[in-house]
Amino acid sequence: MIGRRASSSCLVAGLAALLCGCGPRIDLPPIPTVEIGGVDPAVREQLDAALRAVESRPDDAEVNGRLGMLYELYQYPTAARVGYTRAATLAPDEFRWRYYLGRLERVEGDPDAAVATLTSALVLDADYAPALAELGEAYLDRGESEPAAAAFRRALDVTPTSVSALLGLGRSLAAGSDHGEAVVVLEKALARAPAHAPLHYALGLSYRALGRTADAERHLTIAGRAGPANPDPDPLAAAIAELEVGIDRDYRDGKQLFLQGRFPQAIERLQAVIEAQPDHAGALSALGAALMRTNRNAEALEAFGRSVELNPENIDTARPYALLLLRERRFAEAEAQLRKVLALGGDHPDDHHILGATLMGLGRPRAALAEFERTLELEPEHAEARRALVQILWQQSSSAADDLAAVPYLERLVELEPRHLQAWTVLGGVRESSGDLEGALRALDRALEINPDLQPVIAKRAELRRRLGRRTDVP
Repeated sequence: MIGRRASSSCLVAGLAALLCGCGPRIDLPPIPTVEIGGVDPAVREQLDAALRAVESRPDDAEVNGRLGMLYELYQYPTAARVGYTRAATLAPDEFRWRYYLGRLERVEGDPDAAVATLTSALVLDADYAPALAELGEAYLDRGESEPAAAAFRRALDVTPTSVSALLGLGRSLAAGSDHGEAVVVLEKALARAPAHAPLHYALGLSYRALGRTADAERHLTIAGRAGPANPDPDPLAAAIAELEVGIDRDYRDGKQLFLQGRFPQAIERLQAVIEAQPDHAGALSALGAALMRTNRNAEALEAFGRSVELNPENIDTARPYALLLLRERRFAEAEAQLRKVLALGGDHPDDHHILGATLMGLGRPRAALAEFERTLELEPEHAEARRALVQILWQQSSSAADDLAAVPYLERLVELEPRHLQAWTVLGGVRESSGDLEGALRALDRALEINPDLQPVIAKRAELRRRLGRRTDVP
C-alpha cells in the first residue's frame, strides 16, 4: 500500500452536515486531489484516470465514489472522505457511500461523525452486519458500552457466526465490567477463529480482571504474534481491495494464492513482483514460504536470506527462515535468527520449541531443556515440546553425576509423563540411595500402579516396608 494524508484537513469540515439532508442546500466540497510521488506507474495512471472522470462528470455519484475508494485503498484517507461525501450527497439513497464514509471516519479517529454516518447508512440497509459491527466499534470508541453492545447484538442477529461482532460484544461487556460474561462470548468467538490475535488480547484482559493470571498470560502472549485477519466477509470492503493494480496487486494475489494452498501459482506471482522490484522484502519473504512448502529449500533459503538482509527486524520472516535452517541442520544460523526473534519481542511457544530443537542439534541439552520448559509454560498442551522435554530429562537423569543430581530430572519427568514406568522405578532407587525411604516407597507404588506384575519392584517394595517397620502382607 502507498500514500500519505492529504494536507488540507479543512476539506472534511462540515461533512456530517452534508449528509443530514436538512437545512439549506450546501454545495459539494471541492474535488479532492493529492500529491502523488514515488508510486507504481500503474497506480498513478489509475488515480489520474479516476480524477479525470470526476472532473468531466462532477455530479456523477459513481465516479466520485470510485475516486474515494481509490484514495482509501492507496492511503489518502482525508481525500477519500471527501470523495465519499460527494458521492453520498449526490446519491443520498445509496447505502455503500455512507457505509464507506462512516467506516473510514471511525478508522481515522472521528467516532462522533462515524456514529452519525453509520446510523444514517443503516436506515438504508438495516441488515448489513459489517455496518452494525462498525457502529458498535464507533460507540466503543466514544466510551458508550451499552449502545455498542446493542449494535453488536443486532449484528449477531443478522450473522450469528460473526467473529467481529462477538469480539465487539465481548469488549463491550468488559467495558461494562462484566468480565465473566465477556469471557463466555470471547471464548465462543475463539472457537471460530483460534488464531485471531485481537480475541486473545481481549480474553487476556478479561482473565486478568478476573484474577486468572495464568490464563491471562497465555492469551496475551499469543496475542503478541500476528494472526490472520478477521475472517468475517465484507463484500463492500472486498470491492475496494479488488481495485488494486500494479505490484501491490500482484503481491496481494500472491499471498492469497499461498493461503489457498496454491503454491506453484503463488511462486509465479511473487516472482513477477520481485522481477519488477528486486528489493521487495515482503514478496521475498512470501516467496520463501511458498518455496519451502514445495520443498525447494535451497531457493527458499536464498529468498529468506535476501528478505532478512533488507528487513532484519521482521519477525515473521526470521521465524520460517530459522525453521528451514534447522531442517537443513544449519544450527548456528538457526540459533542466530531465533535469538533475534526473541530480542525483538517474540515469545511464541514455537519460537522456544524451535530454539530448543536447534540447541539439541548444537549439543546443548541443558539450554534446550530451558527452552522446552518455556514452551510448555506458554502452551501446556504442546505435544512436541513435551516429548522432547521427557527425552532430555531421561537422558540427563541417566547421565547425572550422582543419584541426588538425577532426582529433579526424574521428578519433572514423571510430572510430565505420569505413566513413565522406568522413571518411577529409577526414582524409587535414587530416593532410597539418598535415604528418602518414604519417597522411594511412593515412587515404587506408582510403578506398580502402572504394572502390578513387576516382581523386582514388588520385592523392593516389601523390603522398604520392612525397613520402615510396616507390615509386608498388605498392599
